[in-house]
Formats: sequence, C-alpha cells, structure tokens
Amino acid sequence: MKLYYFSLLIVVFFASCTPEISTLPMGVFLENDIIRLAPGESVRLNATILPEQASNKNLSWKSDNAEIAAIEDGVLTAGLEGTTVITVTTNSGQKTATCIVIVAFSVREIMLDRSSALMIMGERLLLTPTIFSEDAPDQSIKWESNAS
Repeated sequence: MKLYYFSLLIVVFFASCTPEISTLPMGVFLENDIIRLAPGESVRLNATILPEQASNKNLSWKSDNAEIAAIEDGVLTAGLEGTTVITVTTNSGQKTATCIVIVAFSVREIMLDRSSALMIMGERLLLTPTIFSEDAPDQSIKWESNAS
C-alpha cells in the first residue's frame, strides 16, 4: 500500500512541474496600410497577431510624430495636418507592422457658378467657386487649365 502512495506522489509531482510551452508571435499585421483622417478624428487600428495561439499578445504602439497623429492602446487620434507613420510592435518576438497616416481637411465638393460658357478668343470670364467643407480653414483654390 505504501508503494502505491509513493508512485502516486511522483505522478502528481511530475504533472504539476510540466513546463508551459510558449508560442512566440511570428508576425503582426494591421488592417490598413494607409488611413486618411481629418484633424480631430479618431479611429481604432486593428492588429492581428499570428499565430493565433501566440502566448503573449501584448502590443506596443508608436507614432513617428504625435502632433500629427497620436496613438494609445490602438486608438489613433488625428492632430495637425501632415503625414506620419504608426508602428505596432509585439512585446515578445519584436515583430512590427506599420500604417501611414495622412491628416488633412476634407473638401466634399467645389461648384462653379456656371457649368459651361461660349467665349471668343481673348475674351475673359470670371468663374465664382463655392466650396463645401465643414472643416477646411483654407478656402483658396488653385486654378489650372489643360487648354493651351
């Protein structure tokens, strides 16, 4: 009977001392390669760690320029106009992925006061634009013509 308890103790001891095998991340991927936002907008960046059974799925986020776009726990907030890069890094395995962030004011539409005009060579015509934008502080327009 004593031999039975001794062998049971050895089995219990080895079963409780089995080391846990950790799986390092082989890669991390972001849902978007490029994101365009208006100043003040926020969006969550979704990262996927592979393999799915990776032991440590903790991530670190970094912005190359936090004045243009700040990132905290995967939530991206646009600041000043410009372009920057967001980098996500796995805490184990040091795998990285990047996303380009473009922050710019958006113009929905520009309308002119007329859609067509007949003109004689040398004649001048004044076009009046209307800019539809909720947030663009710069309402100037750069005019170009493809006629020579």
